[in-house]
Amino acid sequence: MEYTNPKIRYYRERTFGEKLNITFDYLRENWRIILRFSLYLLLPLCIFQAFALNSYVSTYLELMKNPDDPKDFVIRFILQGGMFALFYMIGNMILKAFVYGLMHVYDHRTERLAGLTFGDFKETFLRFLGKCFRIVLFYSAIMILVGGLIGGLAALSLWTLVVTLLLFAVGILIIIPPIMLFTPMYLFEDRPFFETLQRAFRYGMSFWLEILGILFIFGLIGGIINTVTYLPWYLVVVVSQVFILTSPDSGIDQSLWYQLLVYVLGIIQSYGSYIAQIVGLVGLAFEYFHICEKREGVTVETEISNFANL
Repeated sequence: MEYTNPKIRYYRERTFGEKLNITFDYLRENWRIILRFSLYLLLPLCIFQAFALNSYVSTYLELMKNPDDPKDFVIRFILQGGMFALFYMIGNMILKAFVYGLMHVYDHRTERLAGLTFGDFKETFLRFLGKCFRIVLFYSAIMILVGGLIGGLAALSLWTLVVTLLLFAVGILIIIPPIMLFTPMYLFEDRPFFETLQRAFRYGMSFWLEILGILFIFGLIGGIINTVTYLPWYLVVVVSQVFILTSPDSGIDQSLWYQLLVYVLGIIQSYGSYIAQIVGLVGLAFEYFHICEKREGVTVETEISNFANL
């Protein structure tokens, strides 16, 4: 495959509009291989995730109809919700590892992503996946500690719970930009975990509004894409519930065609939820490149190093 357009340079200072344009330029150039690798890596997971999703929603609907059902029913609902969350967490790790892994390979290969096979990509993908796993472990530990703190304060009084939840909500809003910046920064760089986390917070707070703007714009675009794949599954579930309420003896939710339809639409919905995030992940990466170039002059340092090696 021959490229007619020049190779995209990552580390450059760009305006807000230029970051939007370069994101779509990258996706336009590489959408085929991104789609192919997403099918290899995410679609098999979505087959199981759709089953977990439908089981969880089915149990939830039953629980809403009969809120006084036995304790075992509630436990099953919690376990199914946990299973769905686990699949979604694994899917997000795979998604970030392969999206940022492909961006890394694109920058380091003369031929970009042309002719790239999974065998060529495997080492980079597994390395990035391992980094994503460390990030998830760290965030999980933090959430357990925060959850324990909120639970302890809730036991004291209602007022302490309300104040804590308000402070928690404000704190989450403040740290969203540096937390989001941390993932591409940690994956693209070869620095220790906590050193990178410190840099992410320093740069994230300095460019707080800029990062939030990028997240908002690409979040809207991703939301539209997600709605397109989510809506068919949602409408089928809602319509079936209307039939059940108006005709309890119809047995529509037990029919084979309905279960098969909901399952297939659940796979599409799960796969679409990941595809919808790709635009935002790539856009966030170009925001990270912009910040690094602006603060550290990565391109200048590279050119000086290349000149010294002549």
